[in-house]
Amino acid sequence: MKLKVNSYIYKNPKLDNFTILNFSDTHSDVTNLNLIIEYLKKKKVDLILVPGDVLDRIDIDNSEFIKKFKELPKYAKTYIVIGNHDSLLTNNKMLSIDSLDYNNYIRQLKDTKNIFLSTDSYKKIELNNKIDLNFIVPPNYYYQKREDIKISKQFLSTLEKEKIDKKKFNIMLIHTPRAILEKKKLIDNKLINSMDLILAGHNHGGLTPTSIQDTLNNHTGLFGPYYSILEPHAYGIFKRNNTHLLISNGVTKISKTTILKKVGYSLNNILLPEIDVITFKKDKNYSLELIDRKIDK
Repeated sequence: MKLKVNSYIYKNPKLDNFTILNFSDTHSDVTNLNLIIEYLKKKKVDLILVPGDVLDRIDIDNSEFIKKFKELPKYAKTYIVIGNHDSLLTNNKMLSIDSLDYNNYIRQLKDTKNIFLSTDSYKKIELNNKIDLNFIVPPNYYYQKREDIKISKQFLSTLEKEKIDKKKFNIMLIHTPRAILEKKKLIDNKLINSMDLILAGHNHGGLTPTSIQDTLNNHTGLFGPYYSILEPHAYGIFKRNNTHLLISNGVTKISKTTILKKVGYSLNNILLPEIDVITFKKDKNYSLELIDRKIDK
């Protein structure tokens, strides 16, 4: 298996000479996680961000994966927002967010030095005097309602009172982009509009090869969550004023526990695991651009 590295440049007036490694949806896949660690052994990054679905199911044996994941802070501080699969049981019910801290695997991650995992509906961390990290976790019933935009708007409206230091570069992690997108546009929300960069995953790139993504560039994937066809918010960059959303294509496209697992291995050989490397450069304007996609060697 090979690893695809998507390189981005974010020109902006706030942050310079800083590099983030962003990846989502590892789904307890040790093999793919090893590829990321091998990349980190060769390349220096300043920060690792993971917008959800670290695990695939919360009640399977994740011990080998967790042991490997805890190596990430050797290379950079690691920040995670919880995804729907990080609370999902093998019977497809979701463990309540309040009880997640009692799960052995979640507890191990939270207790690891230089790993932070947010299970709060909203959490802000002052990373340094230049960067604030913001984490959003929609309530469980949002996913159970097949990600209803009305539910997400009601939920996000309760967060608009949060105070944001706009002098800093504000990064948000949210697992599902659907919560903040409507008709392929970022919704109008005070908190969302205060962000400089939002990172999400969840859609696995719509199970769409990057060659097709780059050719069409219309955000529509072949398949989405819940096995929907023609996912409208599958991948890419969305912009509203100075706010940019980047939807990661994800690391593990088909997990071992999905009903598609019989064809998953062949699809995973075509749809390679992907990571995003975002480099920040000082500029008077805001502009997030994909520079290249390369196979890590």
